[in-house]
Amino acid sequence: MKKIKILLIAIFMFAGCDQNSTNVQKMEIPTNGFFASSDHQVMMGSSATVEIFKKIDKAWADRDYETLKSYIHEKPWMHFANGDIANSPQEFVDLIEKEYQDFQTNNVNWGWKTNYAYSVKQTKSENPEYKNQEGEWVNARFTSEDATYEEWYYIVDGKIQTWQQAKRLKAKRMPLKK
Repeated sequence: MKKIKILLIAIFMFAGCDQNSTNVQKMEIPTNGFFASSDHQVMMGSSATVEIFKKIDKAWADRDYETLKSYIHEKPWMHFANGDIANSPQEFVDLIEKEYQDFQTNNVNWGWKTNYAYSVKQTKSENPEYKNQEGEWVNARFTSEDATYEEWYYIVDGKIQTWQQAKRLKAKRMPLKK
């Protein structure tokens, strides 16, 4: 009797496995969002790219410019919120150092809290002429004493190719009317 029970259990297990294997469907890539100018969609990027961002953020905070430059493509396009543009790793760190010195001169604390960072990327396009299909974008938000910053880092092969920054000054609170 035990042998029959074991045999029946084994048959049901194999039948269940066989049924599942024939019903396996191709999984779709989860996407959310679109680009109006292309057939791309948006999907989550990798944690590896976020880890690269963390190294960039640390080097920037430490003013470790040699490490920071090592994470920048040799011909980047980097746009600061104030309109400054850097087209090389050296120009980028020079502008950061200038900003740091300006903060020191004006007795303003230089530094920030990183609030979040996440990575997204585009689905591959059938059109080979569409650019920026190689890397991932990291969006990060920072808060400082004077403002909130939104930054986008386009990272390809571990290096920033494009970086953009937006700055929103902290709102001044209006006194409540009595």
